[in-house]
Amino acid sequence: MSKSRTKSSVKKSLANEVLAVVLIAAAVLLVLSLFTYDPRDPSPNSVGPQHEPRNVIGVVGAFISDVFLQWFGLASLLIPVLLVIVALRAFSATRPGFPTRKTIGATLLLVAFSGFMALFPQIRIGLLTRAYNGGAIGKMIETGLAGLMSTTGAAIVLAVASVLTLMLTMEISIARALGWFKSLREGRAEIDQTKPSAFKRLFARLYARLEARAEKRGASKRSDNRLHQDRSSTE
Repeated sequence: MSKSRTKSSVKKSLANEVLAVVLIAAAVLLVLSLFTYDPRDPSPNSVGPQHEPRNVIGVVGAFISDVFLQWFGLASLLIPVLLVIVALRAFSATRPGFPTRKTIGATLLLVAFSGFMALFPQIRIGLLTRAYNGGAIGKMIETGLAGLMSTTGAAIVLAVASVLTLMLTMEISIARALGWFKSLREGRAEIDQTKPSAFKRLFARLYARLEARAEKRGASKRSDNRLHQDRSSTE
C-alpha cells in the first residue's frame, strides 16, 4: 500500500515538474520573440517580398510576437511573467494537472491589463508599429467601457479589475498583505530599539574621535604650559 502511494506521489511530482519546465521554456521563448520583434519580419500582417526573419526565434518567433502584440499590445510583456507564476504553482502543487484557477486568473489579468493600457495615449515604440497600447482586445474593452461610463469610469473599473485579477493570480489577500506589512514595521521598530541604527553608530564613532582628539590636544597644551613654566622658573 505504501509502495503504491509512493509511486503515485512520484508520478504526480514528475508530471508537475515537466509541466513547470515546459511553461518556463515557453516564457523564455516568448520573451526572446517579443524583445527581438521586427515589424518587417514575415508575419500574418506583413506584405511585400519575404526576407530572412531578424527575430531570434526565427519565423515562429516572428509570427508569435506579431500575433500577441496585435491582440494584447504592451500587455503581451506580462504573459511570460504569468507563465512563470503558473509554472511555479504547478511545481509546488501536490496534485497533478494544470492549475486551472491560476490560469483563469492570469488570463483575466491579461485582458484587464490590456484594457487599462489602452486608456493611455499611443506610445511610439518599435513594438507598437502595427498595434495599439493594449492591442485589439484592449482597444475593444476600453472603447466599450468608455462609451458606457466615460474614460474616468473605464479607468477605475479596469484598474480595480487588474488589482483583483492580480490578487486571484498571486493568491494574495489585502488583509494578509496589510498584516505582513504591519509585522514588518513592528519587527523593524524592535530592531531599531534594540540595535542602534547605522547613522547613530556612525555619529557615535565620529563624536568619540573628536572627543579623543580634543583630549589629546588639551594634554599637549598642558604639557607645553608646564614646560614653559619650568623654563621660566629656571631663568
